[in-house]
Amino acid sequence: MCTFATALLTAVLVAAPASALNPTGFPTWLMSATPTGGLPNGPSWDGRIALDERNASVVAFTSTATDLVPGDPNGRVSDVFAVPRASPFAGNGTAWRAAPTVLISRGRGGAGANGPSWGSSVSGDVHHSPRCVAFLSDASNLVPGDTNGATDAFLYRWSRHIGQGRITRVSVNSVGRQALGPTTSVVVDGDCSHVAFISAARNLALTHTSNPKWRGSVSGRASGQPAAYVRTLTRFETSHGGQVGLTLLASRSGSRALSCGTTSLALSRGHKRVVAYACGGMVRTTMLDLHRDAYRLRTTLVAPGDHPALDAAGDQVAYETSGGNISWAVAVGSGWRRTPITSGGGSFGPSLTAPGIWISYESDRTRTARNPDRNGVRDAYLYTVHDGATNVVSFATDGRAMARDVHRVRMSAQGNYLLFDTTDISAASSRPLSAGYLAPPPFPGDTLSPATQVYMHWMGPK
Repeated sequence: MCTFATALLTAVLVAAPASALNPTGFPTWLMSATPTGGLPNGPSWDGRIALDERNASVVAFTSTATDLVPGDPNGRVSDVFAVPRASPFAGNGTAWRAAPTVLISRGRGGAGANGPSWGSSVSGDVHHSPRCVAFLSDASNLVPGDTNGATDAFLYRWSRHIGQGRITRVSVNSVGRQALGPTTSVVVDGDCSHVAFISAARNLALTHTSNPKWRGSVSGRASGQPAAYVRTLTRFETSHGGQVGLTLLASRSGSRALSCGTTSLALSRGHKRVVAYACGGMVRTTMLDLHRDAYRLRTTLVAPGDHPALDAAGDQVAYETSGGNISWAVAVGSGWRRTPITSGGGSFGPSLTAPGIWISYESDRTRTARNPDRNGVRDAYLYTVHDGATNVVSFATDGRAMARDVHRVRMSAQGNYLLFDTTDISAASSRPLSAGYLAPPPFPGDTLSPATQVYMHWMGPK
């Protein structure tokens, strides 16, 4: 792991995004838009952005809308969608243009998924363009042989065109058998070679092997509490000449499974594979050291907290602490150097940019920013690592303050684009809409406001 001094030096060399101090002139775009650019007929939420440096070339989100793509085959069931960035575009964080939206959670043969899908994660890193989207689904018709009646994790992978992908199930054990329990979260790494997920199934961990290379990866069986796993999507040779992807228990102490109940997790996107997860109110990391087709897993305790986020290298962790505050930890030797970012509560959902330069989060606080925060709603904030500066960064088009709360804040790898959910439907308009305007009314089963949509605020090129 890199030292604190190295991480700090990297941060000092990069300036803050232009709009952090001067947002005027940078627009906000509706990402969950219909083919004509309008508001869809149902809520959309939980936007995720590819971390392929300044390209940010794919955005994924969940929606119950039926008019995001032509002929949505399953009606008001929640689906995962992806919006690829339209070509051509420069590689320095210029204005983002959307290509047609793609339905990701489609059943076999083009049928509609027969259950809801949600919780997406997009691949992509400094060396790799996005080539897959991981997500959760209750549908049983996405892949053959899905008979467990439980929520599973899936991977939609494409080679050249995002609309021509193939779905596989990834919440399986090392011989491909399905999980005997629900999966509650999934994330994918940058080059689409590993996924991490949380599952309560007890039949997933690699508990024995005849291959001497893999004996350092063996663990005890999980307790039945939700546990963190990592699965290799690359194939390994078995002692019998076959090939398998390994599913390894990440929430462990040595080879012993932790029984504290994993609640959230993150996965690094660099050459090292680090899983950060919260278990029993403590944030831990497990590093997978791959050497000559053999994995060695090493777990460290970071700090009390929840909802961890990782930088690309896995050397920095941002996380929530008790009372609704955000802290930041940097690997130093075999331990962690911890720095509180907020105080007074009301701050949630941190995310780290890929090089660990900025930490974004949502907050109800109004006195922590350098630029004025007088709108009285929850905003997105950006913390700059090298000088500790904090700024409001959720703005409507033309630099107007948001009129309603923002949630689920995500920052692109180099800080050029900010994703968030909000019911402020005037955010992407050049003028405020009437206060009484709402999207079409909700359908039965909708749990979000019908006006909730996914927006992207442009932070400026650099």
